[in-house]
Amino acid sequence: MAAARRIVSLDTVAPFYRDLLQNRGMTTLLIEKLTQTSLRAESANSRRGNEVVRQALLVGGGTVLVAARARIFSACLPAAAIGAILTGHVPLGKILAAYTGPTSRQNFVFFRTVNDWQTALLFGPLAETSVFCRHWLRKVVNNCQGRQRLLTANGPGPIAARPSGAGRWGEFFGRSYEISVQGQPIAQIEEIFSPRLQRKAVQSHRLCQRSAPV
Repeated sequence: MAAARRIVSLDTVAPFYRDLLQNRGMTTLLIEKLTQTSLRAESANSRRGNEVVRQALLVGGGTVLVAARARIFSACLPAAAIGAILTGHVPLGKILAAYTGPTSRQNFVFFRTVNDWQTALLFGPLAETSVFCRHWLRKVVNNCQGRQRLLTANGPGPIAARPSGAGRWGEFFGRSYEISVQGQPIAQIEEIFSPRLQRKAVQSHRLCQRSAPV
C-alpha cells in the first residue's frame, strides 16, 4: 500500500498532538517551550521565479522533531529575509517574525500520514546526524524539482511513492496552513510532527520538576 495522507478532525487526535495541531502561534516557540531545548533548522532550498521552496528538519537535542516544507512568496519579503532563509539554520517562523513583524496563520488542514516510509526514516535514529539530514534534504529537493507541487487543492500530497517490498510503517500527524502579514499571504506551510516529540516533552517536564526548589 502506498503512502497516503488522510484528513482528520481534531476531536479524533490524542490531546498532546491536538494541542500542537491547533496551535495558532509559532511552531518553533511552542516546541522549544515543551522540550526546553533550542531548535535549529537543517534545510535545503530552491528558488523558482518569485518563490522559494524550503525543505527543513527542525532538530532539538540531536533529535528530528518536525519535518517541514514551505512555499515562500519571496516578492512579499525583504531581501534580507530571503537571504536568511537561503543561508541559515534559523527556523522559518523566527525569520519571518524578525523581518515582517506580526504574522497570522489561517486555512488549516489537519492530516495524518499512513505507511509513509520516508517520514518514519526521518524520525528514526538514523536521522540523528547532520550529515544524514543534509543528504536526505538534498535528495528530496532534487527529486521534486519541477515535478511536485507543495500543496494540492485537497491538502498536502506525498513527496514520493513507497518502494516496493517495504514493510508497514506507522502514522504521523501533521498540518498545512498559510502565513500572512496584514492579510497578504507570504508562505504556505506543511509540518509533520515526530512521535518522539511527546516523549521529549515528558522528559523535559520531569527534569524541571526534579530541579524545582522545594
